[in-house]
Amino acid sequence: MRALVASVSAPLRTLLLAIGLVGMAVAPADGWAKEKSPGAEFDVKMLGIDSIDEVLKQIKKIDNLVDEAANGRAQGREAINTALGLKEGTPLQTALADLQNKAKGQLKVVSKGGKLQLEATDAVPTNVKAAVDAVNVAMDSYGTSIKSLTALPKEIAAVQKKAKGLKPKLKKELTNPANLVKVPEVLGNMKHFKTNLKIAADLPSRTKKVTKNLNGDMKVMVTTFGGQWPPKMGN
Repeated sequence: MRALVASVSAPLRTLLLAIGLVGMAVAPADGWAKEKSPGAEFDVKMLGIDSIDEVLKQIKKIDNLVDEAANGRAQGREAINTALGLKEGTPLQTALADLQNKAKGQLKVVSKGGKLQLEATDAVPTNVKAAVDAVNVAMDSYGTSIKSLTALPKEIAAVQKKAKGLKPKLKKELTNPANLVKVPEVLGNMKHFKTNLKIAADLPSRTKKVTKNLNGDMKVMVTTFGGQWPPKMGN
């Protein structure tokens, strides 16, 4: 790295020293990263360096999947509250207890097409039917998200490995005279570097947390009405 830094111009030298941290970009860093909340405004931004952007695109894809799962969970919980006429932010367990009470025990969990769904065993009021529909949409959405998130740890590990092997490609790219015209653009994009590191460093723990929260909600929704989560094999 020292030899490489010494062989390039001052602007590129500054840039290269900063990008030398790229190996950290996908490494877990407890306490380093600020966790994103649903609807967070910051996102992974490209830097304009092909070899690094190739990795950043993969990080962005994973980050977006986790965002979608977290946002879907928040939307599902709120849809249930809205259907029941409850105030915003009512805990899921409280909302489901309210639904159980309004349905007078006429609801049960069934398996349809390999998916768990809530079904009324008899006629129920309109607001109960709307809440049942909201619960079913949430169950379907959460189940899909859990399945998607389960595959992410392997993808994150693959991105980590790829980032650690960037040095040869990065050296070739930054020492190519044709790329000197990109220096001003790249230097301008460096303001995104720290945010990119924060997002990437937090991905392993955030993926784990969102998956845990989704499974927790599914367990409450299913067990409240007599089902089991995770479901038994074959259900």
